[in-house]
Amino acid sequence: MKKAHLIFNRKSGKGFGEALPEKVQAACDERGIHLSLYSGATFEQFEKQIEAAIENAKQDGGVVLAAGGDGTIRGVIQKAANQNIRLGVIPIGTFNFFARNYNIPLEPEESIRLALSDAEARPIPIASINDHVFLVNASMGIYSQAIKDREQSTRRFGRNRLVVIISTLFSFFNKQRLLNIDMVVDGVDYKTQTSMVFIGTNSLQLENLNMKTAECMKRGSIAVILLKPLRYFEILRIIFRGFTKTLENEANVESFCATSLIIYTRRQTHDIALDGELFHLASPLKINAKSHSLNLVYTP
Repeated sequence: MKKAHLIFNRKSGKGFGEALPEKVQAACDERGIHLSLYSGATFEQFEKQIEAAIENAKQDGGVVLAAGGDGTIRGVIQKAANQNIRLGVIPIGTFNFFARNYNIPLEPEESIRLALSDAEARPIPIASINDHVFLVNASMGIYSQAIKDREQSTRRFGRNRLVVIISTLFSFFNKQRLLNIDMVVDGVDYKTQTSMVFIGTNSLQLENLNMKTAECMKRGSIAVILLKPLRYFEILRIIFRGFTKTLENEANVESFCATSLIIYTRRQTHDIALDGELFHLASPLKINAKSHSLNLVYTP
């Protein structure tokens, strides 16, 4: 009998994660597949469950099913990368940039059908920063601070779109913490002062902003976006350009492609946002576009 190992986040999809196991079980019963479930109430429990699912899949040759938003899927891939296993994704998050980038259906029933099918699992490159993988973006400076402020606001006022928007705007208008950084971009030294470093690996997200660096992914590179120190009226202009998808024309935004990047800062550690979740990482920050690989079931 074939095996499937479902790792799911009960909180994803506004509670849809609670109902997901029943849907996956029904699909497995139709195909004669034995299903094992893995979840956890705390971060530590969830990590151990991910490890257990991956180890069991390595033993029985089953498929690992990762269900959740980009953050949850990132956590699974952190453990699954460079392991010789087959991974299927069931996207039930808010944006689902990773799944959309690989043409994985957003309808749960369709993504479950694909993940359990005999479709070929193709190797894909995964970027990393100090050995922490990320699927959509990594950032430091004003963007990671905005995510930190957002989490504090949503814990206090609830997780809804209005709270997120107001919290993000407040972060951008708050006093900017400027970063003096030395970078090595594909072996070339570069020094600058910036309020944000944004590293993108998802062409779909960058295309949504009409950024030319969306082409970086086609070359097997990452997109690097730097934001120069801004005055208040320039912040307003940046926000307007974001809404109107004209950031590429903004003089205070610098962007380029790279395959490897090392960032040296004056501080020993930094808050780094990886796919919307905060991590505390030590300097120097070493980013590689293809440091990990993964066997993913997707539609090319």
